[in-house]
Amino acid sequence: MVVYTIRRIMYLVPVLLGVVFLISVSLEFIPGDPAALILGQFATPEAVSAMREDLHLNQPFFVRYLYYIRGLLRADLGRSFTLRREVSAEIAEALPATLELTGVSMMIVLLVSIPLGTVTAAKPNSTLDNVVRVLSLGGLSMPVFWTGILLMLLFGLHLRWFPVCGYGGIRYLVLPAVTLAAPSVGMMTRIVRSSIMEVLHEDYINTARAKGLTESLVLYKHALRNGLIPVITLLGTQLGQMLGGAVLTESVFAWPGLGRLTIYAIFSRDFILIQGVVLVFALLYAITNLLVDISYTIVNPAIVYD
Repeated sequence: MVVYTIRRIMYLVPVLLGVVFLISVSLEFIPGDPAALILGQFATPEAVSAMREDLHLNQPFFVRYLYYIRGLLRADLGRSFTLRREVSAEIAEALPATLELTGVSMMIVLLVSIPLGTVTAAKPNSTLDNVVRVLSLGGLSMPVFWTGILLMLLFGLHLRWFPVCGYGGIRYLVLPAVTLAAPSVGMMTRIVRSSIMEVLHEDYINTARAKGLTESLVLYKHALRNGLIPVITLLGTQLGQMLGGAVLTESVFAWPGLGRLTIYAIFSRDFILIQGVVLVFALLYAITNLLVDISYTIVNPAIVYD
């Protein structure tokens, strides 16, 4: 297991290099001259030319790509030309807010979807099962920004239970966390229900019942644990989608995280900042997949990696 983990960590290097390459190629097709954007519309041609020289923009693409890789080896993500700060400093300030939001959202997903999926699997086609399926479909169908606006109108402006935007204590976190978690709750509930319904017909479940175990013990100790493998796989995917959904959620609720920073970088056409933020998102997604693979052996010790 240790060898497998080390090998997977080593695989992250070419993956991230490929991500940087794709980002760099994509940015080549964005119109506009970064040097002119930095200096403003009243800059002289000489000043623009000097700035292009300083940013290596007059060099071929692969030379600039190697310059950027060399900077990454020194943990240097470059300098934002609109914020006039190091990109790493901007990301370091925004990352904790995004991790806080996605972490709380994932806790909501686990605390809601696993019990609901388990209970509805034990009582299929019941009233509770039908209600949960309708609600989960609704959570999957509504876009994140629309869910956020509805929650803001109902619980923020009408009932005045929670603030509609900003960053602070737990009250500021509730609405954006629920908004970000809503689609994943719907998906996870359906997958948990389906996985447990499949294992409930296995022989070891009938054996557990024949031994006189209570139905709740059969469900949560035997059926749930053996049905968690597809759930964990989806959990990693959903966490990656949450990181992407954080871009919209943070924009709606003015949450000062990486998502809002990404939107700022795109609208200001700050290419260096875009590269740094997307690279961090890719790194977080790769780490999530690694943790998912490792968690398989915790849930099912029979799984052994070579």
